[in-house]
Amino acid sequence: AWNTDKAYLAQLAEHVSVVPTVLVEDEPDLPCAIAEVSPGEEPSAVVKPRVGAGGRGVVVFDGTDDPSGTDESGLGPGPWVVQPLVDSVRTEGETSVFVLDGQVVSQAQKVPAAGEIRVHEQYGGRTVAVPVTDEAADLARRTVAAAGELLGRPLDYARVDQMRLADGSLAISELEVTEPGLYLDVLPG
Repeated sequence: AWNTDKAYLAQLAEHVSVVPTVLVEDEPDLPCAIAEVSPGEEPSAVVKPRVGAGGRGVVVFDGTDDPSGTDESGLGPGPWVVQPLVDSVRTEGETSVFVLDGQVVSQAQKVPAAGEIRVHEQYGGRTVAVPVTDEAADLARRTVAAAGELLGRPLDYARVDQMRLADGSLAISELEVTEPGLYLDVLPG
């Protein structure tokens, strides 16, 4: 239950690097949350349902109409999480590190289609196996350990999704424990 509501990201942020995340219950509070995660003249933020999967309901607030259907007009009912639009998602994509019984076993890179921020196959994204990097593995292990501490028991498995922030560091975008797609077609081992 803890992992089905993305509010867990705020708890994890007290222990590991997480893409800045603001929890919003009511639509009138969205502008303040967007300004908080993306200050400046032209804020750019991602708003997604707190309960959801597969990129459904993701909306980009940047003042433009997005042909992918992720512009402001597609906002569904809340509550939501609000995060800055991490620019590297368009180029580098999202890194997924798979942890089984506390051990990092593999890593994949999920890359969106051109003009898209969602990395999922149904939106044109693709997933490829990549060698495990020390940086991503370390963050994944620390994240799984922190989640275990928060829950009071170790996790048997997890997919730890990560993005590269503007300062070059990796941060958690999501921790998938409830329904962690394992990409067995790409990573059969």
